[in-house]
Amino acid sequence: FICLGLLTGCPTTGGYKGTLEGEGNKSPYGLQAHQILIEANRLADLVRDKELTRVQAAQSLDRYRIELVGHNAVDDALFATYLRIAVDRQNNKIDGPTSQKRMKKELEGWQTRWKTLKKKPENPAFANFLMQVFELPPLAKDKN
Repeated sequence: FICLGLLTGCPTTGGYKGTLEGEGNKSPYGLQAHQILIEANRLADLVRDKELTRVQAAQSLDRYRIELVGHNAVDDALFATYLRIAVDRQNNKIDGPTSQKRMKKELEGWQTRWKTLKKKPENPAFANFLMQVFELPPLAKDKN
């Protein structure tokens, strides 16, 4: 995935730009997660072209996701990890595979916590954008 490959060194599959898949073009990850993916890819192109640093791109992506869906505890926590990884990558403290492992471990932790989380956000779009990139199931509200 180009978006995270350049921002944090996350999985790359040769320029994947993301698509809405599934019945009626409704991704289980949600439209806003897909919009974040598109923006992340745009920013990754700027990083690749050396017009932005990884950290600048991550901060821009954060502004975009807040404008798009606002704050929630899950997305805010995941963005904090995402930014720390981007800073560490930019400062050559970690390599791509290490950054991938760190982000995936954090996402898997949220997969576990989500099951018992009392106040689930309506739309954890940033979390679901990352879940999609890492090919993990989306976080979804309980259907009661």
